[in-house]
Amino acid sequence: MVLEHLNYLAVAVCGIIYFVIGGLWYSPVLFSKTWSAGHKIVMPTNDAEKAEFRKKMPMQMITTFVCCMALTTALACLISAFYLYTPKAGFKIGLLASVFSCVPIIMSHSFTGKSLKIILIDAGYHFIGLIAVGIILSVWK
Repeated sequence: MVLEHLNYLAVAVCGIIYFVIGGLWYSPVLFSKTWSAGHKIVMPTNDAEKAEFRKKMPMQMITTFVCCMALTTALACLISAFYLYTPKAGFKIGLLASVFSCVPIIMSHSFTGKSLKIILIDAGYHFIGLIAVGIILSVWK
């Protein structure tokens, strides 16, 4: 029943917004260099490595986009099910959703020896993204 009442245009736009926030978050404008170094990701330097990197990128982006859409749809379902249609309610449900996203990241990263800086970068994206999406979905009926 909840899926019938969703504003699918709002869900799609918010999925795109969440994805774009990630693109900006992990770009050279914000945290790309720190994030790559913290995860020990070495950017390709020669033509063969660059070709391999470019070959994998579309599937990584598609996977990320599908995940953004899944999280956005789930959040829209919660907003619809509980009639959370104010900016304050959207903020709160986005905050709650970010707990469900950020806590597993924090737990995993702490066991793999990631620095606090990397934990904050990876969890911060979902924290900011889900709160933004929660607010937008709650006011866009």
